Amino acid sequence: MSFRFWISRRWVAGGAVAILLVLALAGCQSEAERSLPALKAWLARIEQFYQQHQRWPDRLEELQEGFASQEEFDRALHNPVTGAQRGYEYVKPPEWVPGTALAGRVVMLYQLRADTRADDLPVGYVSGQARLLQPGDITQTVPQWEPFRPPEAPVKVAFPTPPARERHSAAGSPLRGSDHTAPSGQTPRPRSQPSKPAPPGPTSGREGSGVWSYQATFCGLQYMLFGIRSALFYRVAQENPYQLLDQLAASLAQNPKTQIRRRQQLQIQNYPALDVELVLPELRHQFRVRWCLAEDRLYCLGVVGPEGTVNETNTAPFFQSFRVLPP
Repeated sequence: MSFRFWISRRWVAGGAVAILLVLALAGCQSEAERSLPALKAWLARIEQFYQQHQRWPDRLEELQEGFASQEEFDRALHNPVTGAQRGYEYVKPPEWVPGTALAGRVVMLYQLRADTRADDLPVGYVSGQARLLQPGDITQTVPQWEPFRPPEAPVKVAFPTPPARERHSAAGSPLRGSDHTAPSGQTPRPRSQPSKPAPPGPTSGREGSGVWSYQATFCGLQYMLFGIRSALFYRVAQENPYQLLDQLAASLAQNPKTQIRRRQQLQIQNYPALDVELVLPELRHQFRVRWCLAEDRLYCLGVVGPEGTVNETNTAPFFQSFRVLPP
């Protein structure tokens, strides 16, 4: 055997071993890992569309402009891991999410297996990240804004998702700048089942005279309706109602971690009201609250979320839907 022939055989054998090693390593990749390149490619296309048009696409078909042909677009829609011909589901995110702390939690792209979302495969986020779904991630981004009427008082307001009644004491109410102004990073568990709107008609006999509140968490924001009834409020409402409302706003600002950004006196159905926007710099959260003094009842509506997320788009339907009803 010549030296050249021996070297040639060793090179072929070594090359074969290398190829087998690469194939073996590829076979060791999980489905989740193998699905990432195609998922990230779709995220990049969505981001490119957003940069070019300054808006999110309404559906994936709008991305066809970036492909040479319909056939190329259809091939990209095929999921190489699940085998689904239409292997991806896109959910248009809210326009206000980019650039906020919620961008890394709001899901906008899912992988499909047999026309259903594959829970064992990574998903795509507004931030451009791709990873497995985690607790606390946001998958519901389309609000319902269903009218809600609490049984404790003659009012109604639209929540983005059904609220739950909260258990608390008067000392922990938003009247005193309580922990309602210091939101947790985690979505709170409802303390009771979501409440259904009360049927129309008289509510006497069901309305309480104590402190009550309802809360709903949606798309990373917390929505709250609070109420309390007292004969003292009726007298204050006749004399100087805005003095009381200003004192409530000042009580929130007593916390050194809280700053009042905006304050505006309003009237809701001829009832005195005060709208206040606060920021909590250390927590990087903002809080918008509105008080309304209606005869012997004081109502408080509030929305709290990470800095930059509390805006007119997601708060106006809540605040503007509030109505005081006949007793």
